[in-house]
Amino acid sequence: MKELQKHKDALSKKSSDVASSTTKTEGSEVRGLTNKEKLTITIIKKLSMVVDYVILFLSLAILIIGVYSIWDTNQVFQVASSEQYEMYKPDSTDGLS
Repeated sequence: MKELQKHKDALSKKSSDVASSTTKTEGSEVRGLTNKEKLTITIIKKLSMVVDYVILFLSLAILIIGVYSIWDTNQVFQVASSEQYEMYKPDSTDGLS
């Protein structure tokens, strides 16, 4: 029975040690990491932000190009509509050149 209690105490101590040594990458506090690991995490976070901004910029650029193409197509159709020009009606003076 005492041996079982020892194992139980050892497990609870290990679980409390693991809980206290977990790393918080979202917060300002990072425990149990070397300076190299902290630097690596910082670099990865910065690269992630850069990738996020690049994707945002590309998405906005695609959106702007799409809106422009719709507007431009509408302008072309308005200029080329039959309401703008008189219909061509050939007469006898028109011939092949």
